[in-house]
Amino acid sequence: MTADLAEVRKKLATDPTDAWALKEAGAYYLNDEHFKRAQECYTQALAADPRLCAAIMLDYEAKIDAEPTRLGPRLSLAGFLLAAGGTDPAMLELEELIDSDPQNVEAYNALGRIYIRQGAIDETIGLLERSIAAGVKDVRLSETLAWAYLESGRLGDALKFYEEILAQRPGDKQTLRVLGELYTRTEDYTRAAEKYAAMFSDDPEVVREVIGRLEDLLRKIEGNISIREILAEIYMKTLNPDAAVAKMQEIIRLESTKLEEASARLKAIIKSYPNHPAAMLALAEAQRRQRQFTAAAETYQQLLKAKPEQINAVIDGYRAVLADCPEQVLARAYLAEALLLQNLTVEALSEYGRMIEADPTVAETVIKKCREILRAEPQLLLAHIVLGQAYLAKGDYQRAAVEAEGALAIDKNLTGAYLLLGEAYEKMDLLRKAAQALHTALVMDPDNIQVHDKFKLARHKELAKEIEQTSGHFDLGRLYLEKGERDAAVRELQLAQKDVARAAAAYNLLGDIFRSEGRFDLAAAQYNRAQELATPDFARTVRFNLGTTYEARGEVKKAIKLYEGIMQEEIDFGDLDRRIKYLKSMTLASMRNRPLQLAIREFGRKEVIGLWGGEAKGGSRAGRKEDISVSFGHGHNAEGVNYFFKGMYPAAEEELNLAVQMDRRFGAALNNLGVTLAQQGRLEESRGYFAETIQLDPASAVYYGNFGTINLLLGRGDTALTALEKSRTLDPQCAAVLLNLGDAYYARREARKALDCWKQIGTHDTLSDLAKKRLRYKVP
Repeated sequence: MTADLAEVRKKLATDPTDAWALKEAGAYYLNDEHFKRAQECYTQALAADPRLCAAIMLDYEAKIDAEPTRLGPRLSLAGFLLAAGGTDPAMLELEELIDSDPQNVEAYNALGRIYIRQGAIDETIGLLERSIAAGVKDVRLSETLAWAYLESGRLGDALKFYEEILAQRPGDKQTLRVLGELYTRTEDYTRAAEKYAAMFSDDPEVVREVIGRLEDLLRKIEGNISIREILAEIYMKTLNPDAAVAKMQEIIRLESTKLEEASARLKAIIKSYPNHPAAMLALAEAQRRQRQFTAAAETYQQLLKAKPEQINAVIDGYRAVLADCPEQVLARAYLAEALLLQNLTVEALSEYGRMIEADPTVAETVIKKCREILRAEPQLLLAHIVLGQAYLAKGDYQRAAVEAEGALAIDKNLTGAYLLLGEAYEKMDLLRKAAQALHTALVMDPDNIQVHDKFKLARHKELAKEIEQTSGHFDLGRLYLEKGERDAAVRELQLAQKDVARAAAAYNLLGDIFRSEGRFDLAAAQYNRAQELATPDFARTVRFNLGTTYEARGEVKKAIKLYEGIMQEEIDFGDLDRRIKYLKSMTLASMRNRPLQLAIREFGRKEVIGLWGGEAKGGSRAGRKEDISVSFGHGHNAEGVNYFFKGMYPAAEEELNLAVQMDRRFGAALNNLGVTLAQQGRLEESRGYFAETIQLDPASAVYYGNFGTINLLLGRGDTALTALEKSRTLDPQCAAVLLNLGDAYYARREARKALDCWKQIGTHDTLSDLAKKRLRYKVP
């Protein structure tokens, strides 16, 4: 160094831009191996006087020649060249440096920055991958490579390197932020949420950012549970319990497997914020969804005591518990109390009444409540009724009757009072009076299903006594039949056949029994025997019944001939004129193919019968050209139907299977096979065949009726109702559809619609026995 360092510093103190002094200072630092300081001084000198470039380069060359293995001078030279704008020489120098030292981190970083400045993404990636291959580990290199991958669209590789960066700098917010964005771009929203959550700290700005980003993620994937859990945790840490509870409530409603965990978190919130309304309501909902109904009721009650202003929400909660578990007496008791607090006395009494139905042991409690209410409102009719029900449950039948009579003294048109009175009389074994009271209730409220049930129960008890007091076989047979004891009825009627005076009636009634069971061949044999013994007037009824067996088997000509013979003797018999016209309107195809129609034997049971289902030419089928072609499976179908009506169901199934195999588009065979399977209890299997038939012929009342009926038996009420209503639209006179549609309505507790359907079948029909049984105890 030609100049003394002190002199150089003196010059620079006087003039910091003195180019020569700066150059000399750079030379001093270079020789003293302060390479970065040297680079800085040389760069400043060059900026002050560009003519010094050659001299500076000579200084570097001298130092490098003196120590060719040292990397510092080369790296300093590369930095100087880069600052001087000599990008290519700098790059050349850095590449030589890397060649000589493949693990030189600074060289990789410097050359990488040059590539980035030039926009050479592929070269940057190649260089940095080369550093990794050489075993270089440096956070700055990883960041640069991750950035390059990101710019080139290689998100997976970018994720990998940012994860490596995070491993080296745990908790770095910028790295976590970038990773969150990357996982969002790759639609891994849960991982993105985890990265954003890891950013969370006490810094308010970060808190707002994290919550905002997590809420944005939730909008992208609304059903995600993990993000909601993270948000709930953050909201709790930021002292925002309302928002935390809102997220927990969403989790409760979205994911049943999280209910226990959600309950635990909500209890923790309640511990920190005692009686927090939203948390208490959410906890009760979680308990209800876990079917912990008592716990849910207690939680609602605790909230009501602590926060009376929450009474409406609590009442809704009790009702939700009872919707899931109607027999939950505690919830119903709490609900009644809450309703009383709101002066909803009638509604509270209704709940007390339901309490007794669910658990008669609460009778004493209900009696006490009713007496309190009656002291305030002595004329409140429902209070008398519920008090009577409580006495009934307690076994005090006399006082129950007194309460019913007291209510009737105030209002003689009170159905509930007649129900109570009838039940009290029935318990006291005053069966005649019980039946009379319940019959009055039925007259007043014919659509009340509860009246139907209680009247049936009382009448059955009355029938049991009548049976004990009756000796005639025919009369016993009728009584047993009304009571639903079929075998006992058949036994008595068979004995009654020995009584010449009652034999015809006994044979005829036995025929009705077999007809109601779908055994039309056995019914016909009984009717024929009855006809031989009947008086002329009674014979017409028997002959009509015989005609219905022909009609049920699809022997239309025989039925019409018999009906016309009856009309010649008595033109106004039943509605034969309409019936004959209806039968004469049947299509040729329906008479030839004999499609079977399902009818449910008894409401609420899955037993069916099959009878011929005719298709009328008019109505929805008007204008359709009748199919006169004969299927290859026609013979097997006809034979299968014959076996069916003889009760030989396996043989029928075999023949009908052959018919279907020969012609899969033979709708009647598919339908008849479905009916045969249903007759054998194979309901789900039969449903598939009926589904095929309505695709083949969507205008067939028979096919739609069977499809609706099988769905009803399988518990698919909405589908059943739709199909049965369509079938009735296609053929409003079809008795089987009316019968089954009535069942569908009654199952939905639409009693008026059900009764109307059953009444339309009338007393002169193939299915009149089944309709009468449906209507028994339901009409005055």
